[in-house]
Amino acid sequence: WTFDRASENFAMDLNGGDVFKGRTAYALGDLPATNEMFVGYGEVDGIRLDDAWILDKSKAEWKTLAFGQDRPSPRRRLQMLSQPGTWTGTGDKLWMLFGNGLAASFNDVWRYDRAANSWTLVSTTGTVPDARFDPCCTWIDTQVISCFGGTGGEGSYNDVHLFNTSNSVWSKVTTANTAPSTR
Repeated sequence: WTFDRASENFAMDLNGGDVFKGRTAYALGDLPATNEMFVGYGEVDGIRLDDAWILDKSKAEWKTLAFGQDRPSPRRRLQMLSQPGTWTGTGDKLWMLFGNGLAASFNDVWRYDRAANSWTLVSTTGTVPDARFDPCCTWIDTQVISCFGGTGGEGSYNDVHLFNTSNSVWSKVTTANTAPSTR
């Protein structure tokens, strides 16, 4: 660790690589196919970020990622999931959903391709959820992401939405009984 007197911040020296800036409300995604971990976006001192870093786990070395203009806008409190298949070393994709910017929340979906180091805004159809931040999302099979709750312009939610990554269609789950309270 080194201490910078001017900024009064500590920084970890990882084998001479770039130094990752600490933050809150960030996104993290594991890329087993490349033995890397993606960390990015989030917030520092009230500023929303759109930078991203890769930790090369075999070298314990951080690298900054340079993106073109096509990338998600600065945000925090988003969801990031590794594409199934990366768990077995056959892929290198991450999915980013939702989040909170300075002026509004988002309901967009982005796909990151590590091999191309590029983002793609996914054009979605179906019953698209309201914009929100802090939902809980997980894969329920190799092509479908399930998202529950979150907070947005209408308050807190207790709804469930499914996103099919193979055809980019959202659907809202209708439950037979009372849903858990909003979270």
